[in-house]
Amino acid sequence: MSLSWLLALIGLIGKQTPYAEMTQQFALQVCWTAVLLTIAALLLRRWRHAAIAGLLASWQLWLIWPSAATPIIPPHADGVRLRLIELNAWFYARRSDDIVSYLGNSNADIIGLVEVSPQLKEALTSLYDRYPYHVDCVGGADDHCEEMLLSRLPIVESSAGRLDGRLPVVVSARIQVTPTTTIDVAVSHIIRPLTLLQPQPAAAFLPETPPTAQGEQTAHLARHLTQLGPDAVFLGDLNAAPWSPIVKALRAAGNWHSETEISPTWPSWASAPLRLPIDHVLTRGQVLLTSLTAGPVLSSDHLPLEAELFIPGKTPE
Repeated sequence: MSLSWLLALIGLIGKQTPYAEMTQQFALQVCWTAVLLTIAALLLRRWRHAAIAGLLASWQLWLIWPSAATPIIPPHADGVRLRLIELNAWFYARRSDDIVSYLGNSNADIIGLVEVSPQLKEALTSLYDRYPYHVDCVGGADDHCEEMLLSRLPIVESSAGRLDGRLPVVVSARIQVTPTTTIDVAVSHIIRPLTLLQPQPAAAFLPETPPTAQGEQTAHLARHLTQLGPDAVFLGDLNAAPWSPIVKALRAAGNWHSETEISPTWPSWASAPLRLPIDHVLTRGQVLLTSLTAGPVLSSDHLPLEAELFIPGKTPE
């Protein structure tokens, strides 16, 4: 119990101590541990210990609980329904056939991928008949470009590469959903929290985020995402949980809707209570996230995220 409290308290002071805030990523695991300790203490009639463990569980549950409810859309509501998949495909995966098969059978409208190797990109060409529209810079001059968008819907504008010559890489596209409706979709990948790189001297950080390389990349990404249209979707691996300062600041900076569901995705080989929800699907404007679940285990070290979206409006006959 002492270790659980220590992790929780270290995360609390993370705003003042760079890299300490990453312990907040484990709030879900701390909550599970505290719940089990509470039950054990109650069974043993250790009332004081049960109260202490229950307090810790309540605190962590308050921290991780989604701040908004998932929208419930009536079956016959006017609008467009889309299916999206986000996946960190793991650059060093030894095989790709299961990933290609999964994506090919997913019935997704839009797919956002990170950590795409040149080998996986080549394998994905077999899906181009189903996804004739695609954007990436994988295999080009920049070996940091590992992001890719696939769409069965027309792409009318697109871009791929570093932001002003700096990381992270962002691949984005304006997608024609109906003859009168477009949405902007972007995919990116933020550096790990413990990467010990010095931020740029003039780096500007989002409020409440740590002054680290991850914090700098998040601020740089947030500034770019504000340039997307009012109705937009962000797909990606942020290497941070929904309740972390990194993700909360990114959402606030871009006016993204609050995340309504927790879907742990990493590491894929761990049992569900031990995984971290570091992959994300964010929406804003009229684009509503109506479902978010983790997909099957593949050769990647991440599980895919399967999302369903709803865009209200009169659909063409």
